Amino acid sequence: MATSVKFDEFDKFTEQLFSDIRKMRDTKGREYARTADRFDNFNRLAAELQIPREKVWQVYFTKHWDAIRSYIDNKREFSDEGIYGRMVDAITYLTLLAGMFKENASVGDKGKKTKSDVKTANKSIRRRPRV
Repeated sequence: MATSVKFDEFDKFTEQLFSDIRKMRDTKGREYARTADRFDNFNRLAAELQIPREKVWQVYFTKHWDAIRSYIDNKREFSDEGIYGRMVDAITYLTLLAGMFKENASVGDKGKKTKSDVKTANKSIRRRPRV
């Protein structure tokens, strides 16, 4: 049975969630990337496997998404890592993908998006499967 969550309660929850995401980003991110390049681990594995780094990202992200889907389907956790931690990981990976897209995009003067960015974004949106 669903319960009612007030806006201020949800805001407090999301502030904690964002704090946990920042901690994850700052700890595991430094552990996995061996250089100053934030995407080093993705770039290294992509080069080794000769695939786009976004495909490497997809493999890492899917592990967490599968665990979340399993929890939704089974209403239970099967590992020591809790479902909240899996969500933090998944959101962290989404921020990484957004960063890769940003890095890939052409940015004009003073950070303004160029027409090519709009075309690229529109193509990406059109390619997404409908759910």
